[in-house]
Amino acid sequence: MSPYPALVAAGFRRWSTYRAATAAGALTNSVFGAIKAAVLVGTVTSAGASVAGYDPAQAATFAWTTQAFLAPVSVFADDELARRVRTGDIAVDLARPVDPQLAA
Repeated sequence: MSPYPALVAAGFRRWSTYRAATAAGALTNSVFGAIKAAVLVGTVTSAGASVAGYDPAQAATFAWTTQAFLAPVSVFADDELARRVRTGDIAVDLARPVDPQLAA
C-alpha cells in the first residue's frame, strides 16, 4: 500500500486544525484580490484601451488568478525541509522509503 494517501490525510489534518486561521486567510486573500483587481482595472480603464496588452477583463482575471495561486503554490510555506537539510536530519529521511519532498 502506498504511504502517500496517509501523508495527504495527515497534511489535511495539519492545516484543518486551525479553521479560523484558514478562514481568516481566505478572507484576507479575497480582500487583497478585490483591491488588486480594482487597481488594475482602474488603471487599464483610465489609460484607454489596454495596458501592456491587457483589457479590463484580462486585468481582473490576472489579479484574481495570481491571488488564487498564493495558497496552493505556498508562497508563505513552512520551511521544514530546508531546516532538515541545514541540520543534517535529511540524511535520516533519505534512508526512509518515502520521498522527503513529497512528505514535507
